Amino acid sequence: MYHGTEAGNMVATSSDPLMLNWSKIAGKAVVPMKAADGAELPYKVFDPCIWKKGDFYYSLSAVTKPEGPAQQPVRANFLLRSADLEHWAYLHPFVEDDQYTLAGDDGACPYFWPIGERGEQHILLFFSHMSGGQYLLGDYDTERDKFVVTYGGKFNFGPSTPSGVHAPSAAPDGKGSRHDL
Repeated sequence: MYHGTEAGNMVATSSDPLMLNWSKIAGKAVVPMKAADGAELPYKVFDPCIWKKGDFYYSLSAVTKPEGPAQQPVRANFLLRSADLEHWAYLHPFVEDDQYTLAGDDGACPYFWPIGERGEQHILLFFSHMSGGQYLLGDYDTERDKFVVTYGGKFNFGPSTPSGVHAPSAAPDGKGSRHDL
């Protein structure tokens, strides 16, 4: 899943073992930036993250919403769900009880993973264009499909440029752990 500039979030799949050939699902954005009739959408579309739980795929669309102090933008991750990767339904804002990001931070380039030996906790890695690479730790309430934050931190201090961690990511090692990339 990736962001198609000016179109929305796209999905492409590959069935060859070397993953050299890809096909776009539906040939267009599966999560469009604008409603077909021009109506306001209840979510915003940018930098997606995707995972599968049970029979459904879930995606975070990372942007900001104007709900901070004095209506300043704050980090937001809108959760969507699909059974087939083509038709997506908006569920709700995903993150709950975040006291660790600042007004003005955004949630770009999200990566959401289970961590720990049994995957009992989760981590949400993301990039803020204001503050750089960050993480939130917490519990994934699978009944409500909400990420309840218990701790958070930054990978660098100060502005995100001219240096610092940009778009932090991780990958599973097959043994229950994650490694930073």
